[in-house]
Amino acid sequence: MVNTKTNDEVSARVTVVICTYRRSALLDECLVALLSQRSVATVFDVLVVDNANQHACRVVAEHHGVQYVVELQTGLSHARNKAIATVATEWLFYLDDDALPYPDMMAEFLQAITENPHVRVLGGRYDHYLPPSAPAWLGHHYQTGHRASPAEELTRLNETQHLSGGIFAFRTRLLLDGQGFAINLGMRGHEIGYGEDDEIQDRLRSAGTEIYYSPAIAMRHLVQPRKHTVSAQIGMAHQNGIAYGRIPRNPRFTLADFLREVINITFRVVPYNLARLLFKKSFAWQNATVMTARRYVYAWAKFWGARR
Repeated sequence: MVNTKTNDEVSARVTVVICTYRRSALLDECLVALLSQRSVATVFDVLVVDNANQHACRVVAEHHGVQYVVELQTGLSHARNKAIATVATEWLFYLDDDALPYPDMMAEFLQAITENPHVRVLGGRYDHYLPPSAPAWLGHHYQTGHRASPAEELTRLNETQHLSGGIFAFRTRLLLDGQGFAINLGMRGHEIGYGEDDEIQDRLRSAGTEIYYSPAIAMRHLVQPRKHTVSAQIGMAHQNGIAYGRIPRNPRFTLADFLREVINITFRVVPYNLARLLFKKSFAWQNATVMTARRYVYAWAKFWGARR
């Protein structure tokens, strides 16, 4: 158990799970921030799920005194499902390994679940931060972080709103009673993939579980170097579209939908981005390219993804 309490007789209600794949340096930074939470009343366990069986990650986990397990089947969903089978606490809180939790993140989470015992799924928000090596144009795409809702206090999300998988938590029994995360969706090692976070929330909603969000539960999220190129930005749009098409509860994106979207992009988005490129000095050609191309690519991938 990892805790910042003074009374060792108090047991943890939540296990913070960090799934990692060959990112020992980022894991170390994440654990430093997580284990430096401000409140002395904050009590939680920590579990690192290593999806690559990397010695360096084991060393980092042992250095910080946290629980460590290996999941040999490559894929974030496999790693998350390993955690479901491993933890023994009431709550399971998933945190990305490239996250830097704000000092009060866990105190805010524990307060929220204590004051709202009816809540079974709860997540927070994140702000982006870029490394010094990031190109100047990239900042345009990461000016705002992820907010599942504009609400300024704990709120129930509607069916069109989803928590970020980088900072969300579940009552463990809820996941044990279900089927876990969809293994055909999500990241696989260094291969980009999306959709498993939305899919499990949609599945739980269909079974009657409400999804809650609190902006007080927050972290900073690194925009990693693999996202720093035009091609990478467009590639992420493609994978998002594929994921949309594979999630069963999403409306089917038909050929007619695709053609309407192409017309909209061609006659509205393209002229708008061209005008910004010509008349807005801070808007670079990379921004115009990314914001136009990824719309086309996303539309095509949504159409194609549902047919794969």
